[in-house]
Amino acid sequence: MDFLRAGILFCHCLNNRRTIFSLPILSADKQALKPANMRKISSACCVICFFLASIFSFAQNHSPVNRLKVFIDCKAWNCPFDYIRSEINFVDYVNDRYAANVFILFTSSTTGGGGQEYKIYFEGLEDFKSLNDTLTYVRTAVETDDEDRKKMVQVLKLGLVRYLAKTSMSSRMVISMSTDSNAKESRQTSAKKDKWNAWVFNTGLNGNFSGNDNYSSSYIRTQVNASRVTEKLKLKFTTNLSNEKNKYVYNEYNDTTGEITYSDTTRSTNKRSSFSGTVAVSINSHWSAGLFSNYLTSTFSNIKRSMSLKPALEYSIYPYKAFNTKYMGFLYKIGPLHNDYEDTSWRNKNKEWLLQQNLSFDMNFTQKWGSVSASLYWANYFFDWKWNNYGFFGQGQFRIVKGLNFNFFGGFSIIHDQVELPKGNATQTQVLIRQRILRNTSDYFVGMGLSFRFGSIFNNVVNPRLGEAGGGFFFFD
Repeated sequence: MDFLRAGILFCHCLNNRRTIFSLPILSADKQALKPANMRKISSACCVICFFLASIFSFAQNHSPVNRLKVFIDCKAWNCPFDYIRSEINFVDYVNDRYAANVFILFTSSTTGGGGQEYKIYFEGLEDFKSLNDTLTYVRTAVETDDEDRKKMVQVLKLGLVRYLAKTSMSSRMVISMSTDSNAKESRQTSAKKDKWNAWVFNTGLNGNFSGNDNYSSSYIRTQVNASRVTEKLKLKFTTNLSNEKNKYVYNEYNDTTGEITYSDTTRSTNKRSSFSGTVAVSINSHWSAGLFSNYLTSTFSNIKRSMSLKPALEYSIYPYKAFNTKYMGFLYKIGPLHNDYEDTSWRNKNKEWLLQQNLSFDMNFTQKWGSVSASLYWANYFFDWKWNNYGFFGQGQFRIVKGLNFNFFGGFSIIHDQVELPKGNATQTQVLIRQRILRNTSDYFVGMGLSFRFGSIFNNVVNPRLGEAGGGFFFFD
């Protein structure tokens, strides 16, 4: 814009009469020009200067960008930033989105096959304003982390091409496509009918064991999941079995000899099994209907068996296809519940039928300014609406200004619906070793923090020395 300002200033000087008549502008026959002719000459000079200044200004403002400045905001799980920087080393990675000319946002969601669908949003800034794009790729449930990060880098490169084409580096770009010898076979395979009919199964067995002279613990859990997800219908079923055992040893020692003079051992066992099923039917882009079923046994919760079946209706304010970046919706469930208790409940019930309803409002936003998710919920039994449970949960992170970030999480619950509480008081031992559910009227938790980053905005270098190359799970000081 400097050339343009200079041209405008020069035109202003030419149109100032004092300046003009003080200049010795002579004609070819050495006679002074008349004022009218001088005004014509000054106007012509003004037009020429303005034209030249505009050309120089346009050339300055539209000169190719030398190198892209990229800011990546990853809301997906486990983004391999070091790998991305090492594989895509022809751009500058900046720590502040306000210093970038390309903003990249990652989001992810679980697919029906148990994998992850990643959406990568590209937004052009500064010289690339309004140059936006969205690319998608899927990580299957059987792919490794290495296969996933290679896919991610490939999609990132594809998305950056349109921006690189408008930089001075475009002349150095080479575009090629590998020949896939299995392409024909892959097309034939994908065209075949799915013998599993979109059903996906997952089984697992997990165990944790720890201990010392005074304490030992074992936890074993097995699970079986089955799901079938299509555009119109979603089916999900989950079964879990768990067994937790703990042993606590109390010893008293002789002060002189160090020998054990008294020892007492306390053991606890908690068993739990559950089944949950969900059926969801797509009605349109905003409405869904479905059914929730649950089965539970828990020695800790005084539940010999509990069964429920609840029809449900959901409304999404935004179309479902936008859920990766924004979602607001209501979910309502209502249905019968049957409880059979291990011990008589504090309402003097050994078993009972109940009618329960649940209503929740959920929201989730993932944008370049940050992300926020929150949920408000209410539940009550119909025999007395005073037997209810309601609360709130929320978490988020925001960029307040350049380099300054705020994050929070928190929630609370007001609990008046513990129909499963056993009659009588818990012993001190049961309380200390968490052997039995206790009466509770509220829960809360909260956390928040501020972070401020300043200094160099560039972070292209990857240096894996002294512990960052791998391992790092155990520390020995």
